[in-house]
Amino acid sequence: MAQVPAKLKRFFEEHIRVDEDDCWIWQGRVENGKPAMTINGNTVDVRVFAAEIYGITVPAEFETHSPLDVNPHHISAKKQNTGKYRKEDNEGMGRSESGRDTPDDGNGISQSQE
Repeated sequence: MAQVPAKLKRFFEEHIRVDEDDCWIWQGRVENGKPAMTINGNTVDVRVFAAEIYGITVPAEFETHSPLDVNPHHISAKKQNTGKYRKEDNEGMGRSESGRDTPDDGNGISQSQE
């Protein structure tokens, strides 16, 4: 892991809240739904910037656990959108295999009607 300069570390400590999933939730400026900051007059995506600090290569299209998660260890290549839902993407999300939301029976457990 790369050594993070003290000044930069202090900046991140002031602008990040760590949640229960170890996501680094950006508390600073957001542009177009993405965490943003200005460096040398240029607006940069904080997720990419953080990854570069830690020496992590960022794919051209990527995703994180949440849009404001800037933890570079949570960056993964974006899944290709085939227009079809995958069963494993829907499990635990209250969705049926078709990707449609399923009704909740009142106890927090969704029931599929398929």
